[in-house]
Amino acid sequence: MASFSALLLGRPSLIEGVSRIFDFAGALNKYNTTAMDVDADRRAIMADWRAIGRDIESAMQASQAKFEALQASQAKFEAQHALEALQGSKAGLQALRAELQSELKANERSVELIKGVLNSVGRLEEKKQKLSGAL
Repeated sequence: MASFSALLLGRPSLIEGVSRIFDFAGALNKYNTTAMDVDADRRAIMADWRAIGRDIESAMQASQAKFEALQASQAKFEAQHALEALQGSKAGLQALRAELQSELKANERSVELIKGVLNSVGRLEEKKQKLSGAL
């Protein structure tokens, strides 16, 4: 940016720069001159447009960086959301598994009770047959 703003000013040497410290009247200031005013205007306008172009490019790069950061943030959010959904599904499946295991234990107890009843019925049938044969 300094190259555009100092377009009309001459670049002093080291000695001229040091001597400007004591130049209170501004007599040592040198300006770049052109043969025609139109050339100076043309150079100044070109420098202005170059500066505008660089500003636009800088703004575009900053916008691109922000856009990429937002995309990365969105991807991270979506991945985290999917992970939370999977964890929720896992918790739901674990609860369902526990419920099914509980029902399985209850069914196993029912089966044992039914077996006990059937054994009792079988023994009763045997006693009935023995009693019938004894009479």
